[in-house]
Amino acid sequence: MTNLLDDPMISGLYRGYLAQAINRFGPAVHGRPVRSIVYKGDIPECTHLNETDLEIRLTESARQNRQQQKIQLSHEAVHVICRGPNTTARLIEEGTAVHFSMTVRPYEAGYLKKVIDWGLPPQFLVAADLYRKLISTRRDAVKHIRTKQALVLDELTTDQLADAIPALGATDREALLLPLSDWQIAVQQGWADLESGRAALRQWAR
Repeated sequence: MTNLLDDPMISGLYRGYLAQAINRFGPAVHGRPVRSIVYKGDIPECTHLNETDLEIRLTESARQNRQQQKIQLSHEAVHVICRGPNTTARLIEEGTAVHFSMTVRPYEAGYLKKVIDWGLPPQFLVAADLYRKLISTRRDAVKHIRTKQALVLDELTTDQLADAIPALGATDREALLLPLSDWQIAVQQGWADLESGRAALRQWAR
C-alpha cells in the first residue's frame, strides 16, 4: 500500500493543514507521529498503528478527487494534534475537526454547499451544533482549553472545561464531552439539534 507521505502533493497539503491546525488550536500532542497516509476504506479516519504511531486513512473515493483530499486531510489533521491513547473522539474534538475542515481554504466554488446538501452523518451535525455553542462563548475556546487544561481533549474533565470556559452551561459541557458514538444522547436530551448543526455548517461554508 502506497504511503502518501511520499507523494509531494498529498504530503504538502497535509503539512499545510497541520500547521494551520496547530496555529488555530494549539500544539500537537507530543510523541504521536503520523507514519503514513493511505487510501483505505469508505470512512476517513486517524487511526493507531501501535501505542504511539498514527495513520491517516483517506477514502478510496478521494483518489481522484482533490476536494475530498482537502476536506479529509484538514479534518484528520485536527484529530492528529489532539490524539491521545484512545482511538475514539469526543464531540468537542469532532466539532473542532468539522469546523476546521469547513473553514480552511480554498475549495472549488460551491463544493462545501454540495457536501452539506448531500447529507452529512448526523453525528457531524450534532458535533457542529455543540461546537457552535462553544465558540459563541469564546472564539479561541479550543486553543484556550488545550493550552490551559488538556492537550488531549479526550482527557478533559467537566471541571476543567468549566474552569477554562465558565460561560459555558453545565449541559453543554456534558454534551461536548460525550464520545462521538453517543451523539444520540445529546439529541435525546435536547442538548443539540441536527438542523442547528446544519445551519452552522452553512454559515461556516460561506
